[in-house]
This record gives sequence, C-alpha cells and structure tokens, in this order.
Amino acid sequence: FKIGDKLFFKPGLRYDYYEILNKGYAAPRLSFSYALDEITTLRASWGIFYQSPGYEKLRDQNLFLDFSPQYTENLDAERSTHYVLSFERWLNNEWLARTEAYYKKFDNLIVQNILTGTNYSTEPIPGKDPRFVDAWTRPVPVRGDSTTQIPINGSFGEAYGLEFLLEKRNTSRDDKINGWVSYALSWADRYEKDLKLPFRFDQRHTFNFVMNYKINSWLEVGVRFQYGSGFPITEAVGIKPRIILEDNNADFIPESPVVATRTRAEGETSEVIYDVDFGGTNNRFQSRKPEYHRLDIRFSAAADYWGFDWVFYLDVINVYNRANVIGYDYGVSRDLRLERERNTMFPILPTLGFNVKF
Repeated sequence: FKIGDKLFFKPGLRYDYYEILNKGYAAPRLSFSYALDEITTLRASWGIFYQSPGYEKLRDQNLFLDFSPQYTENLDAERSTHYVLSFERWLNNEWLARTEAYYKKFDNLIVQNILTGTNYSTEPIPGKDPRFVDAWTRPVPVRGDSTTQIPINGSFGEAYGLEFLLEKRNTSRDDKINGWVSYALSWADRYEKDLKLPFRFDQRHTFNFVMNYKINSWLEVGVRFQYGSGFPITEAVGIKPRIILEDNNADFIPESPVVATRTRAEGETSEVIYDVDFGGTNNRFQSRKPEYHRLDIRFSAAADYWGFDWVFYLDVINVYNRANVIGYDYGVSRDLRLERERNTMFPILPTLGFNVKF
C-alpha cells in the first residue's frame, strides 16, 4: 500500500498447521519503506515465524528426541520474532550500498528434558598405576544432571548484529564487472537452565567477496572468497575411567557401580577402560573451531554449436587447498593421553563441465 508519495506499507499473514503437534499458528508480518530521496531508502520490518519440531533435529543438533504423541501433545512450535532496520543508497547508477541491523528473539526452543539423577565418581589412589582397577577408589553416587529423550520447550535465545553490503550491478551491455562485498558482525546465544550458550551457528565475523569479470564477448571469470570466524564447539577436557553398574541376576537389576575393565590373563590385575571426558554442562560450546576461509574460481566460455547455446566451464573450489576443520575425533592412547585428530572439508576440487540450452 502506498501512503503519500514516499511511504510504502506491506502487511502479510501466514498460517501453518503442524500435524505432529495437532496445532495451528498464525504469523503476521509487516514492512515499511520510506524514500528519503530519489536514491535513498529507509526500510523497517517485523515478523513472527514458526518452526515445527521434526526428525531433522536428530541430525541438526545431534540429539536423540522421542517425538511420540504422548510427548508432542505437550509441545509448542518454536517461535522467532524478527526486527530489521536497513538503510539503502545508490552511490551512482552502478553502485549500491546497504547497512542492516537486526534483532531476533527465539522462544519455545526444543531441547531434551534434563532431570536430577544419580551419577558416580571415583578418585585415583596416589602411588598406584592408574591403568589398573586397584588404583581407583570404589565409585560413590553423586547427584547430577540426567539427560532424557523427552522433548520440551525448555530454552530461549536471541540473535543480533549488523550487516554491510556494497554491490556493483551491470546497468548496460558494455559493463564488464559485477559483484558484491559484504561483512557481518553477529551474536547468537541461547539460554538453558540459567546457562548461557552460543548457538551452533554463532559466527562473530563473516566476510564475502564475489566478482564476475567479462573478459570478452565469449569468456568470463568469476571469483568468490569466503571468510568466517570459528563456530562454537565442545572440546574434550581430558580422560576418565568408565563406570558401569554390575548386574547380580538374570533380570539385570543394578547392584553397585564398578570401574569397567578389560579381560586380562589369569593372575594379572584388570586394566581400566577409559572414556573421553567432555566436561560438564559449563564446558558446552565454550571453544571455537579454527577460522574458515576459501577461494573459488570459475572460467566460463560461451559458444554456439548446431544452433544451441553452450557454456563450457572450469570450476576450481578451494584454490589454495585450505584444510578447513569440520570437527575433531578423540581417543585415548595406551599411555593414557588424550589424542585428537582433525576432520577437514574437501581439498582443492577442479571440475570441468558444460551447459546447453535448446
């Protein structure tokens, strides 16, 4: 809707019905555009967005959640409220600059229900070899968190930041260069049981450079460089002996905790089995992966054969063979040291191909 000569107003409404929840949600949205002058625009928008729980969360968050009807009937869809303000100005007939600030509030985030349960603790006995059972005290019960498979709306969060964009557009057939440069500064945090944690996608700095250059009438080259500071990750803090419960009959009724052991020859002391220790809840996502960056180049050659339009291309991904880290695999060495091995993304990857239109 146009209000006067400079103000534009756009309302919207989306309705979703989620069968897994047996609930429906109405999500209103509003946006305003105000022309400060012929080349400068101020924009503001607000909206509510919903997301249904689903089995994709098992992969997205590496959680195991039971979405049986007895649990989902008590769930609500996750909700996000967005506030965005942007300032856009044409510097000339080819260059556009835009600055955007945003705030997003997240409610009813779905997490595993955590109850107070019983854990077990053991301590090393000074002067003895920690590889063997007799070097550890008998495990004793301690109160601690017990994670269940039951999903609940037990978390909320927020994300906010600034984004800057400078874009070069082709406005005539003689233009040879188009592309854009962008930078984002952002924060994304969630809150669980009075604990503040970064979201998995919390990335403080993000930079992108994209350029396409038309060398001549049939050959074009495209360049893209990406940089991002490290995403949050939970790093191991050490190793710990594995503690299990003994069973004293065929019904598998827990009797008492013991340090798990490997079978050894008769007469030898049982050897302790160790697990990687990722610390408590206070250690979740308190470390960062190394920074991510990558350069891609693409050469495209246009041709006309047999009346068809052809484009032959050479695509080189990760030109300088950057070993960007996905995560880490941990293990325990024979001499009881924590071992860590990096998992990295694909190396330099060239691709030859073509497209044809007919």
